[in-house]
Amino acid sequence: MINMAITSKGSKWERSESSYIIIAFIPLINWIAFSYVGLTSNTKRWIYWSIFYSTPLIMLIYVIIFSSNFLNNSLFLDRYCNLIQIMTIVHAFLIRKEYLIRLEATREGKRLTKDEVKIIMKKNKLVNPSKIEYTSENKEQAVVNKNVVFNNDVNKPQSENKNETMSSIDINTASENELAALPGIGLILAKKAVNHRETKGYFNSVDEFAEILSLKPHVLQRVKPLITVSKIENKTDESSNKSGRIVDF
Repeated sequence: MINMAITSKGSKWERSESSYIIIAFIPLINWIAFSYVGLTSNTKRWIYWSIFYSTPLIMLIYVIIFSSNFLNNSLFLDRYCNLIQIMTIVHAFLIRKEYLIRLEATREGKRLTKDEVKIIMKKNKLVNPSKIEYTSENKEQAVVNKNVVFNNDVNKPQSENKNETMSSIDINTASENELAALPGIGLILAKKAVNHRETKGYFNSVDEFAEILSLKPHVLQRVKPLITVSKIENKTDESSNKSGRIVDF
């Protein structure tokens, strides 16, 4: 089964955080959806959109209070409200992926640039099935997005239909991009891993790596066969050993 999760939090978390879309379906208060996503993900442009989408409510209040010819204005207002309503709903679905990525980063205490968001979204995007690269002579398997392999033989068990094509990488020497390419890790957690290595020392085990990055069990299960841990002595340990050595004359 293909994991269609956008973030490392998993599909359940993503569905929960996508509830703002429901608000987008409610006339006159649909703008609250964009106020919410803008504030929670610290993205100003969505707050600006919320102001634009609130114009039907502002116009309605103005017409009720100041207009003496409410019936004539109501037809135009009704059409305008319907147009804004459709725009809000479509827009709410379009920003979902970017919102979830930015929200995850915000809750990790980080703020992503536009380029970083594009990299993450591009990495999570599946390749068109017509452009799948076949890796075996009998063309039974196809590689999609460097990590997932689909088997054309439907009679085989699912466990045989999938194969990891990535070679094992050392989490103590791998670059940020190499770590980000691991399934379920991404750029945010890769930055966190590299920062931990630079500030607190190398990882001693896969379990420590998973604990530091707060990996979910299903993510750890996918990543574990793809990583190794080399025994590298931390600089702090080396310096402490040297300073504590007694020379016997």
